Amino acid sequence: MRTQLAGISRSSFLTMLGLCFLIVIAGLLAYAVAPKIKAYRSVMQSYSVLNSVVATNNFLQQDVQQLQQDISQLDKNLNSDSASLPFTQFESHIIGRLQDMAWQHNILLSGVQPQKGQKIDQFREMLFRVTLRGNYFDIYNLLSGFQNGLGFVVVKKFNLTPYSGRDEDMSLRVQMTIASYRVDK
Repeated sequence: MRTQLAGISRSSFLTMLGLCFLIVIAGLLAYAVAPKIKAYRSVMQSYSVLNSVVATNNFLQQDVQQLQQDISQLDKNLNSDSASLPFTQFESHIIGRLQDMAWQHNILLSGVQPQKGQKIDQFREMLFRVTLRGNYFDIYNLLSGFQNGLGFVVVKKFNLTPYSGRDEDMSLRVQMTIASYRVDK
């Protein structure tokens, strides 16, 4: 090995030694120093963003207003236009909406019996036993319009039978139980 090293000139040896030193320094920078610099820049960028938000405070107010609008929209989706009604008026509101929807779809609403449901978490369940008569497509249109007309309701029981035994009479009788849910305040 010494004979091989003795054959290399001093300037070539120093050049190789310098290159090895540069490679070690470059590796150290790449794996030890560069990640710390990136982390520092990321922290400084986050800090400046947070400072600008605190300084303006407009974004926070806009976010709060947006969240309040979202909550009121969700409440409206859950309860339709009955969100602000007290529980005493809620039953009559649902019965009135059912009657309006039945008239719109040419359906005869034979009966609605409100019943007390159970309490589920923070929601109060109100059950309605509904009996109606109409043709298949009108009943389908009525059921598909429930969410827009009544808010969030669940059809818990559904029984569909022919109204009469005559072939020329195509009307159907529906007996169903629907459940509506309100936040128990």
